[in-house]
Amino acid sequence: MKLLIGLFLFVASLPMLWFSQFQNSAGTLSSATPVSADTPTSGFIRIEGVPQLTQSVSCPDASGRACVYAKTTVEEYKTVESVSCGTVSTTSTKRLLSQVEDECDESGYCRPCFRYTETAWQSTNVSETIGAFAIGAFTVKPSARTTFVGERTASEYLRGGTPINPGEVAAGNVEAQLGDIKTQTTYVPVTNQLLVAGEATEGFIGDTGSGLFVVSNTTYGETLAALKQNDRALGSALALGSFLFLVLGLVLIVAQFAAPVAGLARMIPLLGQPISHGVQGFVYVIVAIAGALLWGALYVLVFLVKNMLVAGILIGVVAVAAAIILPRLPKKS
Repeated sequence: MKLLIGLFLFVASLPMLWFSQFQNSAGTLSSATPVSADTPTSGFIRIEGVPQLTQSVSCPDASGRACVYAKTTVEEYKTVESVSCGTVSTTSTKRLLSQVEDECDESGYCRPCFRYTETAWQSTNVSETIGAFAIGAFTVKPSARTTFVGERTASEYLRGGTPINPGEVAAGNVEAQLGDIKTQTTYVPVTNQLLVAGEATEGFIGDTGSGLFVVSNTTYGETLAALKQNDRALGSALALGSFLFLVLGLVLIVAQFAAPVAGLARMIPLLGQPISHGVQGFVYVIVAIAGALLWGALYVLVFLVKNMLVAGILIGVVAVAAAIILPRLPKKS
């Protein structure tokens, strides 16, 4: 099982690393053709104008405004029962109940497992509502895939159904109690002007299943800046994820083959167990270092390939333009 998981993580790390270098939603937005909202058209376009709501969403704030998007997460502070293997430390919110059947690997090495209760925040409900609107002659129907810009957040903390001062909660002066409920909502209020960018089909802009679809209640410049920030954040997250996947994958793959060797070491009287653990730990550290070096080399390779692709595209565009323009230039007699 470790071998299969390791192979999966290693293989999954490669496309993650590749796509970490190609996050460019800001560039895609800038390529959208700006058109007038008064005339329906098709293609990848960008429009701005006064929205006319056809399906609104209630904003969670007290402004009475309508929203085009809202996502609410509800958490409750409660006690749940779980099982964990290895070292389980008790805290003021974690209590051991009993020991259950050990967990053993292929080499025969076993870890004790325990049943315990832990009191913590648990997600109880997540809901998402999306509105629809028209701008001029265009009908816009966002979806869960839509990139919303201009999001705001609102939160509420309830104890026994009674709200607690948000300032006290933010300052850390409220100690959680069983039954407390936290609600956090991310929402996009409708303003006098909305910006929409996406694939239009005869005046309808909706989810095509691919491509960029942006709804923003900010200006074009602010939207572009927000997308650039999102690109950097997503690229960094993918790069970090690929690093962890690759290193952990290699460690799990090697662990499959190191386990029998460590099992032989455990046969040594008295010192077998610590020697076995030491051998495994040493092998894992070496493999982790080798994985980090491999990831670094792959990162540089992807970076170079990306820039070569960009350079190749630019050269191709210049070559095509030259092939079209040069024959049309007047020739010297």
